[in-house]
Amino acid sequence: MSSSPTPRRRVPIRTALFAASGIALAAGLTATMSAWTDQATITADVTSGTFDLTLDDAQTVTLGDVGEILDPGDEVTDSYAMVNSSSASATVDLDVAGFTGATTGAWNLAVSVDGTEVYSGDPTTAVASIDLTADGTLTLDPAGTAQVAVTLTLVDSTTAPQDEAIAPVLTFTAVQVQA
Repeated sequence: MSSSPTPRRRVPIRTALFAASGIALAAGLTATMSAWTDQATITADVTSGTFDLTLDDAQTVTLGDVGEILDPGDEVTDSYAMVNSSSASATVDLDVAGFTGATTGAWNLAVSVDGTEVYSGDPTTAVASIDLTADGTLTLDPAGTAQVAVTLTLVDSTTAPQDEAIAPVLTFTAVQVQA
């Protein structure tokens, strides 16, 4: 007896492609569903600090009465509360200006900090910057204070000019102390 081969049934190509894509999709879903993910987050609320140096609660103060007229031997003296209203410590320097053209030897400027004189001399020949303590650096902690006294004297009649107008400017500069 002879056996005749059974005819093979042909599967259409579209059906085979559809079945193959279904198997691939199922395998992909299974692989994707088994991958885990997680997150961790860092957050912060921060605010920058403040930096503020004041004299008697102001940025600008005047020495004596505005337009005051001095005779030889007269002086103008004022005292100011210097406050570091900052959130950081600060070093403070003093720069002197406004004596350009003033008669040399006619004026005397004296500056003291917390009762200790840190400068006394002719402001026309003074260096631009005056050290505010014996070691040269005045450091104020946050909310720290220092009492600053300034005296300007028209020295005497032999050196004092007549009708000389000056406009002294003493600028205190605070610099943050780096941690």
